Amino acid sequence: MSRYHDRYLTYNGERLTVAAWAKRYRLSPDTIVRRLDAYGMTIAEALETRVTRHRRYNHIEDAIAAYLAAHPEEARRYADRQVSTQHPEVERC
Repeated sequence: MSRYHDRYLTYNGERLTVAAWAKRYRLSPDTIVRRLDAYGMTIAEALETRVTRHRRYNHIEDAIAAYLAAHPEEARRYADRQVSTQHPEVERC
């Protein structure tokens, strides 16, 4: 059994395993444990702090957004590709 199923945390009067809290708050169990043990956060901080994207990828997203803003036809094709890959069963008109 994983260590996340053995470790219990009590928050707002409710006692659950790290794995259960992770599922409820849509976090990785590793993230919760790292925040508690390595960063010294409280349980509330560990669970309520949202995960942010790594700074390393921000410039890529900014570059894509700037390119698509300057090229509306490409933006439409990009949007069509995103829809078709996310929902392959949906027919495009």
